Amino acid sequence: MSDSSSSESPVSEKTKVKYLPIAAKQIVMPGAIVKGRRQPPWYSVRILEEERPDLADVNGKINLEKHEATLMDMFIRKKSDLQTGDLIVTDDNLDEEDRKFNRYEVQLKYNEGRYTALYLISRQICANNETVEKNTLFAMKTSIRPYSVNIVLRMKRELRILNELKKNKCPYSPVVLDSGRVADLPFIVMNLLDRNLEKLREQVVNFKPTTAYYIAHEAISAIAFLHSCKYVHRDIKLTNFCIGAGPLATRIFLIDYGDTVKPGKKIRYGTPDAYTLPFWSLDAHKRLAARQKGDAESWFYMLIELLLPDSLPWGRLHNIREVEAAKTKLWEGGRRISRSPYILLIFDLIQQSINDFDHHRARRIVREAIENYLTGPLILEWAANLRVNMPPLKGKRLVSPNTHKRMLRKQLRGTSPLISNQQEAVSNIAGEVREETRKRESRPRNVTAAPYDSGKSKKIAAQQRQRTPSPQQQRGRTPKKGKKVGNG
Repeated sequence: MSDSSSSESPVSEKTKVKYLPIAAKQIVMPGAIVKGRRQPPWYSVRILEEERPDLADVNGKINLEKHEATLMDMFIRKKSDLQTGDLIVTDDNLDEEDRKFNRYEVQLKYNEGRYTALYLISRQICANNETVEKNTLFAMKTSIRPYSVNIVLRMKRELRILNELKKNKCPYSPVVLDSGRVADLPFIVMNLLDRNLEKLREQVVNFKPTTAYYIAHEAISAIAFLHSCKYVHRDIKLTNFCIGAGPLATRIFLIDYGDTVKPGKKIRYGTPDAYTLPFWSLDAHKRLAARQKGDAESWFYMLIELLLPDSLPWGRLHNIREVEAAKTKLWEGGRRISRSPYILLIFDLIQQSINDFDHHRARRIVREAIENYLTGPLILEWAANLRVNMPPLKGKRLVSPNTHKRMLRKQLRGTSPLISNQQEAVSNIAGEVREETRKRESRPRNVTAAPYDSGKSKKIAAQQRQRTPSPQQQRGRTPKKGKKVGNG
């Protein structure tokens, strides 16, 4: 469970060893991405300006080089790390005769994001001077940068929204169990979830179309529930969706509500990292007021990435203006991103939206995609022992089975349902090559007898020669008859 994932650092190992030896020790967090994306060159400076404005000048700018800002941020984050075995006490009566307390013990650091870290913890309860450790693990989310006013506000906002979702019995969000402060850092204790979708995709590599559409169906259901509570998430991306733990492995949960606000609010957006920028909506780029359409747009980018990884034209761009321009070109019709009827329907649905979004129709589209792609029981790649039971669809289809079959035939011929300008050009070239090959193969060829065929091919060749007219017959002449040789 994580709101983001650590990525490659521009600071060399030699610099780490020289200035910060502890940073040179590679501690692999179980939930972190192994081959992380490279962060934008401006990220370290901007995240420090947002999180620690006390370190900036009068203009709010931190005048550091990229590697210097990265090293400083690394140092600040390491200072707030909790260690295995640390105890977080939330309730203690300090009575020696009848001791009662509730505390948590840190087991390991699971993952780290832009603003927070996630730890796996166990719970210890003391009653009647007897300490009992519960045989259950929980997740504890806490800040990674001390003295940050920004993270305190984000954590307060998230705690308030999680409690409201819990009150409304939301099936798509973590359940808050406890909260407080440790070492002057706010923390939230929640039930344990499994990996986020980015980590899961790294392990699975490519999802089947049925799996990608199933994830999209669960994700839009989670977003719809949040919208029904009059909130807009504003940070929809792969790292903010997790699968459930154990028997709940087929469930998808929406996490990280630090940017979540009421519709119409203009609260500042967080600094985007390499896992956030590709999924930012145009509203986020333009710093517009929150609306449901923005979440739907980010969800659409997520679906594209699940169907065909690294297919977003702006996926590896770091210049925010270039990313915004590429997204604007997509929605204004300058770039065609898909031939799939399902993707086109969702695209039109989002494009026609103004503020609110038709979640019911979006769910219907992806639900039809699941049914049309499905050839057996719905089994997810990460939960092979669990079957997903979905009720059969009723009513008229938005995409007819014949339309779906035509799309599949195009895919079998080598045409991808997801295209960019470059991919479309390659596809057109491949189509021309296939057509030329088909014409070449359709030309008549001479029959050559194969060796050791018991004379069968020779007989066939002789019959063909008999049926083939001679050059004289073709000119309309009849050959002279020879003299008859014989007795008499």
